[in-house]
Amino acid sequence: MSKTIKTVMAVATTGAFIASGTLTSAALADQHIDAVGSDSGIAQDDASARTGFTRVNRAVEGTFSYNQDVTFSNAELRKAVFEGSDHLCGSADQEELSAQEIKDIRVQGDVEHAFTANIADYEKKAPAKRVMGCTCAGNPNDGRASANAEVEGFLLKSLIADAKPSADANTITLYSADGYKVALPLSYVTQRYSIIVTGINGEAVSSAVGSGNQLWLGSVSARYFARDIVRIDITAESEVPEIPQSPADVNQPNVGVLSAEVAQ
Repeated sequence: MSKTIKTVMAVATTGAFIASGTLTSAALADQHIDAVGSDSGIAQDDASARTGFTRVNRAVEGTFSYNQDVTFSNAELRKAVFEGSDHLCGSADQEELSAQEIKDIRVQGDVEHAFTANIADYEKKAPAKRVMGCTCAGNPNDGRASANAEVEGFLLKSLIADAKPSADANTITLYSADGYKVALPLSYVTQRYSIIVTGINGEAVSSAVGSGNQLWLGSVSARYFARDIVRIDITAESEVPEIPQSPADVNQPNVGVLSAEVAQ
């Protein structure tokens, strides 16, 4: 016996962004269908409607529409992503979230110009504001540990450019106030939209993640979102850090059902 589903609220992560929408349905059906990103009816055999989502049994028939403009509040962001295990939802082995104010970041290493960057100055010099996605490493299919937020701060590549790295520099290491560090290939960071975030949804970053600042990096899970950054080393290493590419490291497309309402 099938039940009539009135509405299903879902969130779909697509790379660095998250889409959300409402699925209006007639009934559950014993068939395979694909989720589609339009307001057209779902057709099982319509190849043009396929978007690469995983095929599922006993799916809800109906329509699914989405947009990528939906953002989570800071309270929702903190609950969905940052209150879980740090090993899944943040930088592993870091200490408890802090709310310390960080005014400067030291930039050094194999660079022509080592300097101490004032965060307030760089917020004016290289401002950045963008809706980005944040997903826990290890967030399962249909998991809720994904969120969109409007983040603002300044571009990391501006610090890198001002430091004037040596020609053979290939690694960037970000150090947190508690000593935790995240090392990434320099080219990987410069080729992506990388922001040192100081504000989320118009409020201080501490209101969402409890830290003075945080790196947000496009198309990567929150495992690499180092927080309370106080030092950045740009160096030439004999072995370059691995590119984040495991299923847990990459911000994979995903769909999570948030709620469902059964018609009476």
